[in-house]
Amino acid sequence: MRLPLWILLLSSLLLADKIVYVSGEYALVDSGTCQSKNRVEVNLATVEDCSAAAAALGIELVLESAMPLNSMEDPPGCFVYRAGLLFFNTDPSPVPCGRLGDNCICGALDNTCSCSNGGTAATGNACTSDGANICTACIGDFYLSGVSCVPWSPACTVSQHETQSPSTAADRVCVENDCTAKAGMEEWAGLGCIVEGDANGATITALGAQSAATGYASCAITCPTDNAAFVVVAPECTVVGDAVTGATYTCTTADDSKVSACADGFWKDETGTADVCTECTVVGDAVTGATYTCTTADDSKVSGCSDGFWKDDTGTADVCTACPAEFYLNVDRCEAWAAPCTVDQTQTQAPTNSQDRICEDSCSNQPSPYMIENNKACESWEYMKNVCNKSQDWIANNFCQQSCHDLGLGYTDAWGHDNCPDINGCTNEPSRHMVRKNKSCDSWEKLVFMCNQRLHWRSKKFCQKSCYDLGLGYDGDVC
Repeated sequence: MRLPLWILLLSSLLLADKIVYVSGEYALVDSGTCQSKNRVEVNLATVEDCSAAAAALGIELVLESAMPLNSMEDPPGCFVYRAGLLFFNTDPSPVPCGRLGDNCICGALDNTCSCSNGGTAATGNACTSDGANICTACIGDFYLSGVSCVPWSPACTVSQHETQSPSTAADRVCVENDCTAKAGMEEWAGLGCIVEGDANGATITALGAQSAATGYASCAITCPTDNAAFVVVAPECTVVGDAVTGATYTCTTADDSKVSACADGFWKDETGTADVCTECTVVGDAVTGATYTCTTADDSKVSGCSDGFWKDDTGTADVCTACPAEFYLNVDRCEAWAAPCTVDQTQTQAPTNSQDRICEDSCSNQPSPYMIENNKACESWEYMKNVCNKSQDWIANNFCQQSCHDLGLGYTDAWGHDNCPDINGCTNEPSRHMVRKNKSCDSWEKLVFMCNQRLHWRSKKFCQKSCYDLGLGYDGDVC
């Protein structure tokens, strides 16, 4: 069909070249066929359907109803030519829509919408786009926000209170609680916390991030009640045994305390989860009551060694080393003992591994004429205790002077001094009771019950040499 020129001109003035698509029963298509368009179903069946469709789409027509047509050159079914001329072509020709401005009017299906989260999906004109997620109502823990069902906000925290309850139409609204402000950072630190925000703030959010102060394992601050006081939970670090007095700590839990230092005599073992103060390894043959310093189990430094041992501090750890036989420790080196005393000397100090031998010139040991005639020696005559300073003749002649001294029966000068040397530095003076009873240290049968068994004897050191010989010597004696 060929239309007159005046109709073509009129069409160009009344209808633009764009397609109109209406959700509902009809659609205006400007290319392809009705069957090729999404959500478009079929060509309209009758002239009446064509006229009703144009009216529903709001197309302004030159004539009120569609004009019947049978043309192989135009699209089949209902179409509007250019602007305002409506035709219904009964020829099933496969001419596409849009040819020479032939815009087809097709029957359309309704859009289908969905609603996630279980709400009510939009239908009809409310479903403006097929397959879209468009909700009109929500259920459960969701509320309608625009065209979507959105989950409610989480429950208010311990530091918030609720000002709007959630519903299917509105979300929950939480507001921060206000609590009594602190003076500042120092007051927070005293409670075990460091805050990174406003130390004078009244809300948890104002305080900002929170961390444990020195000496505390953790810090948690809450404001559980509006217009009340902050609640602070800050457990202290676990104390490390044998730490130095005034030690400071850092930790993140109750089980990982780090200590500033250990007490003297202990070293800090940092190999485990928590520090451990471990006692320094004892140095063998150290002096009684020795003190130690160390940084590991293998580097003990000792304050001193026992008598007869010298401290070798050349290695990682100190070592107390003894002098060999017949040597004594002289400050920090081993030296040989002095030669044995001569017959004219008395050994006033016996040699040990801690002291040298000391010899002093002996007093004379001249026996009495009687002893010479009877072949008696000062060192062994059994009646010596009956003479010595008990006999005026012996006193006048100083018979057996050294042996009498050794028996505790020595002679004294005008000043009351007995100038003979003591054997190994030990005297053998009897107690006053023994003198009154004419008893001597080397023969009194009750001596075993005295010596270091009696406090008075220990303080005076009576019969010092004889007690030592009996194995009942006084503390520190080497006779």
